[in-house]
Amino acid sequence: MKRERFTKRLSDGALLPEDIFLGSCVINIIQNSEVSVENCKAILLYESERIHLKTPDFILCIEGENMTLKSYFCSHVTVKGRIKGVRLEEGKCL
Repeated sequence: MKRERFTKRLSDGALLPEDIFLGSCVINIIQNSEVSVENCKAILLYESERIHLKTPDFILCIEGENMTLKSYFCSHVTVKGRIKGVRLEEGKCL
């Protein structure tokens, strides 16, 4: 409980989302051309039409065409290509 209050005060003071301090996954989608994921734990599948990423709470399944990893640095992943769908799975989605 004390940790949650501390995290809340810290995020409020830093003007950052509380999710970042709690280790949650943050997903940004830019039209149908880019998906950015913060706090990615692992790349489970990497194909030009499917990319599956492990996050702290679920597996993120991205489907599309001509997809590539634009960057993978310090648990931040950016996927580029023609994005057709993004889905969250609690179990395996391979």
